[in-house]
Amino acid sequence: MIDGELLALTQLWWCWDTPRIRRALAASLLEHWLPQAKSALKRNAQRRLQPATWWALKELRRNPRNVRRVIEGNSATTAGFLLGIATILRLNVRRLYPELLAWVSRAARHLCGRQMAASDCAVYAEFVIARPPCGRSWFPTETECRLRALSPEIREKVLRVAQQLGPVLQQSDRSLRQRTAAPSAPGTRRRILR
Repeated sequence: MIDGELLALTQLWWCWDTPRIRRALAASLLEHWLPQAKSALKRNAQRRLQPATWWALKELRRNPRNVRRVIEGNSATTAGFLLGIATILRLNVRRLYPELLAWVSRAARHLCGRQMAASDCAVYAEFVIARPPCGRSWFPTETECRLRALSPEIREKVLRVAQQLGPVLQQSDRSLRQRTAAPSAPGTRRRILR
């Protein structure tokens, strides 16, 4: 296994704070909650209730241009925005967030440039979400044993997605390592500790 594949198979990469991963997670979240909100708005319009359009969501107290950016996927959804949507449209806020498997699966698909089948990404996500009992990451040797224990068809799907994710995750890993290895600016530590 090459380094990128190993990262894809052993690390909780969806927790990494890099722009590309944040965008993939935001896109996955948007794909989940937006259809529900559109459906609620449509239902309101059919029943002649308000709000029936995005622009009628005045109680969000958001710039309409920013609301449009969020629903077009050009800005990330914030927790406050989703809480407002849930409240105004009377939606269960828990349903606006995807389950872990769906979120990781969709994010992986986005990071693969949407070139992988959604079902392959779901199989991959199920494999990588599983953690050892102590919660740590799997060691490479343990990962290889887990892969060997899979059926050939499932193993192929998991490895295919991991191979696609590998270069993206290597790049993200490199940027995280550079960021954490960079010395802090003079006085930064003192300001933080005050």
